[in-house]
Amino acid sequence: MVPSVMDITGTIPISLNILGVSGLTSITNGVNVACAPFARLIYLNAPTLKTIGFRFAAEDDWRNMIYGHSETPAFYLCLTTLTLTIVDIPFDTTWAAIDGGVSFPALSTLDVSDRYPFDDDLLFRGNGRTMKNLRLPFRAMARNILTRFNILKRSGVSRMDSVSIGAIYNEDIAFMTERADILTNQQVHQILETATKFSVMSEISDGDISRAILVAPNTSVLQHLEFGSRVKVMCYGVIGFIAALPSLVSLTCSLTDRRLADKVAPQSKYPRSLLSTRYPLSKNFRFLRVHHTMNASASTIAKISMLVAIACPNFSHVDVAPELRNAFSREIAWGTYNRPFEPYADSIRHLIYKE
Repeated sequence: MVPSVMDITGTIPISLNILGVSGLTSITNGVNVACAPFARLIYLNAPTLKTIGFRFAAEDDWRNMIYGHSETPAFYLCLTTLTLTIVDIPFDTTWAAIDGGVSFPALSTLDVSDRYPFDDDLLFRGNGRTMKNLRLPFRAMARNILTRFNILKRSGVSRMDSVSIGAIYNEDIAFMTERADILTNQQVHQILETATKFSVMSEISDGDISRAILVAPNTSVLQHLEFGSRVKVMCYGVIGFIAALPSLVSLTCSLTDRRLADKVAPQSKYPRSLLSTRYPLSKNFRFLRVHHTMNASASTIAKISMLVAIACPNFSHVDVAPELRNAFSREIAWGTYNRPFEPYADSIRHLIYKE
């Protein structure tokens, strides 16, 4: 029986006639797999493949996947998921464009770890209406490709489910080499108008993406915003994100701001002034997850959470680290009996963690 799925995790023995296998729909290689025969195997199965997971270490490996040993490019008409991991290649490597009408018309998920090495829009050709999930490294090459070829706004681009920037194979190396590489305001706004989920996983210099989101156009369709644990988000930015993104349902972030306690409720008028300015702040926002805190205490997180609950009538839950939950719940309980939050006790009581 001919397999339809091949997951090769060890070194390919030369004695195996793997090139005789055809009709595969899914193929993945592991860390120690010789890339050249694997690329050839992908090329020979191009007409039927729907999923490819390819770790490769040289430009020739990629060209073998596209051209095999001929001048005729493969056509990946059924390919929906492509995961590429480029290893052992210098960070500043750029590969020449591949011509010949190569396209990926059915591609819906593109996951590029570590770096985007191509000097063109090769991986985005022909899939404007099908691309739903995009994950790119937080590097100058990927950013420039988005700009030069207007990937997110080109004719025919459909609404995407998720865009993840900075999801990279080796985080520590990446931070040392290009930690300040950022997206422009225009690129951020294009993502907000195109994707329903946006993840920023790499550290950001001076909060550039945060500022771009806070001045986003009201045409945003974003429902889920996620910041990685290394991304510093100021506590008062939570309210700003909710106000700036009318469709936002959930926010995942790390919080930092030692001075928040003085900013959130310096006087009893604060919740009332927030509500009088804009109420409800959002009817869509429901969930806040604080996966890491940098000098933000349980008291700080509780104050922000109570403000969100008061301003967003459908806000249902805050997920905080287990070690903070008892202190967080005590702060919420205190707020139900004390000003400035006591008048809104019915809106905040449900945030207390149940035993």
